[in-house]
Amino acid sequence: MDDELKLCPFCGDTAYISFDNDCWNVVCFNCGASVSHLQVFNYDAESMKKGRKKAIEKWNKRIE
Repeated sequence: MDDELKLCPFCGDTAYISFDNDCWNVVCFNCGASVSHLQVFNYDAESMKKGRKKAIEKWNKRIE
């Protein structure tokens, strides 16, 4: 699934995604490792979906 988060590359724990301060953030529950994707567009459904997807892609494609 495209929106499934991989486990943390540092500690192997699960991560969560949130939206705060105009940014999508993916953060590890255990060690706090994170990536962000700045959402600078507007808050329509399509822009929010694209921003969320980009944050997930960045998290899942990071170097392990």
